[in-house]
Amino acid sequence: MGGGDQPLIISDCYLEETEEFLSAVVREPEPDPLNDDIFGILMGDSPLCYIGFDQQGCHSSLVYQTPNGSLYWCPDVSSQFKPVVGKIFLSWDEVYKMHETYGEMSGFGIRVGKPRGKRVDSVNPTSMAGARATCFKVTGCKALIRLRAIKGSSNYVLYEFSGNHNHELISSENMDLTRKGKHLNFENVHFVHAMSLNRVGATVAHRLQASLKGGHHNMRVTRNSYKNVSRDIRMFIGERDVQLVLKKLEERAKNLHNFSAEVYHSEGVLQAIFWANDVSKLSYQLFGDVIAFDATYSTNKYNMIFVPFTGVDHHKKCVTFAAGLIHNETVESYCWLLEAFLKIHVKHPRLVLSDQDHAMRIAMPNVFTQYVHRLCMWHIMKKLPSKVFADLIHNSNIRSRLHKLVWNVYISLATYEEKWHNLMAEFELNNHIWLNEMFSIRELWVPSYFREIPMFCLMKTTSRCESSNLMFKVTSGSTNTLVQFLMCFDTAIDNQRVVEFKSNTTTCLFKTGLDLEVHSAKIYTQTIFKDVQKEIYKGMMNCFINNFDVVDNFKVYTISHMDNRCDFVNQFKVIYTDLLWYSINLKIEEFSKTHILNNFSLFWFQAMQSFTKLFW
Repeated sequence: MGGGDQPLIISDCYLEETEEFLSAVVREPEPDPLNDDIFGILMGDSPLCYIGFDQQGCHSSLVYQTPNGSLYWCPDVSSQFKPVVGKIFLSWDEVYKMHETYGEMSGFGIRVGKPRGKRVDSVNPTSMAGARATCFKVTGCKALIRLRAIKGSSNYVLYEFSGNHNHELISSENMDLTRKGKHLNFENVHFVHAMSLNRVGATVAHRLQASLKGGHHNMRVTRNSYKNVSRDIRMFIGERDVQLVLKKLEERAKNLHNFSAEVYHSEGVLQAIFWANDVSKLSYQLFGDVIAFDATYSTNKYNMIFVPFTGVDHHKKCVTFAAGLIHNETVESYCWLLEAFLKIHVKHPRLVLSDQDHAMRIAMPNVFTQYVHRLCMWHIMKKLPSKVFADLIHNSNIRSRLHKLVWNVYISLATYEEKWHNLMAEFELNNHIWLNEMFSIRELWVPSYFREIPMFCLMKTTSRCESSNLMFKVTSGSTNTLVQFLMCFDTAIDNQRVVEFKSNTTTCLFKTGLDLEVHSAKIYTQTIFKDVQKEIYKGMMNCFINNFDVVDNFKVYTISHMDNRCDFVNQFKVIYTDLLWYSINLKIEEFSKTHILNNFSLFWFQAMQSFTKLFW
């Protein structure tokens, strides 16, 4: 028993005269002959001597010594707070409150003890219970009160009181560190749980709470108590984890509008889960032309693989279209996942990005029929140092030249292939196995081969997908149960909603004051408008009409473009009539890549004051 905790022990209530008492030990207290001696001291008929007065903050006690040198502390408390033998209490709560108040006034904590009887080991009932493995100081204090239940009523009578302690009493400043003070209330548990949903550990959560409350002396609860919260939650979930998750998804499907979930199990073993809510479905209908999905690991204790389907919305932010958990990365698992995706969303994506996972590549054609598959360029190019000889990579400029070649979205297919072969010949890499393999599947990852697909420049790699995956990994760890993972997923999805609201309720400052800029601010989201604004500003500052001529009744304008150093970069000719205008070599086809006109086009529209007439 701890030196400062005084227990409350309840005996068998079915006895005819049930005894209930407060004790400082778990075992039944043995008779202590020194109690009588100490009471004798107080009566003045004992050779034991009074040592002095002990003050612990606001708590004070009288200290006495027995002939064998043992010290006892008797709380110096007003008689109105002391337990009185023979007093009758109307309820057990009244008993507990009385003794708790007395303990707080004296400097000790209380606890409810166990009924009389032998302590039996809970693991091996045939053995006596051993001592608990703890470094907590145990003094065997015999201070207690004993009560007896009055038959036929809910009243209790106090029939024994021993108020002498064999340990120093706790100072008033440290009462918050007693067992009662360290009790976690709902606010503490909710705070720890909320922090865990954002993958903030118990130690950091305790430190944050201490800062919020003005210091550790205001915290009451310890760091270990915080650590035990997550443990207790996992123990509460136990083996019911899968059942709780499935029940939660079932309740959402019944109660939430347009929520869908699919579950696949085999021989009683969960193999895969897939779900999407109403917001995800609406987002897919609006922004689902280009999607990316990539497997993420270490998000739950069962090593189930998390596969979110990600896209880009009109704020250029990641948006989750759906999510799934699969048991393994096989063709069958991915086929089931993609079939569940198509069953819920119906519409086929136009462009799908993924890594080079073999099972993914086989599963997609079996499910998606109206799509173009594209491999992640970043995954391929990051392998370059390990696939090509290290000395060649570090001692030449092949790496920068190869990056410049494959990332060029304006180069034609013929030019790309010609430059690739020239580069391989220059560095004697014509027979390199990995480079030849990448060239043979160039139509799956080189941007030049996707120029005809609208919006293809929005996602050239799965980096956006991986950033979204990282967000989920930040909120969920490898020790989480499926229930905890699902709550962490909800937290991450809610963050996306907050980002969208912020973008919808803020605005940008104008740079040029042109009507074109004002009109663009009305029709574009804030994020997209910033990109358009840059092009408008560059069109105003760096572009001008260099020449004007009339050829065959057509007005021919020559638009010159300069860089920031006032050096000429390009010139573009535009043929214009009163009714129609034609672009000769104006790169207006870039509009299809991101649906944002370049600065040359915007300059021309502003100059002719016909932007609104042509498009709205």
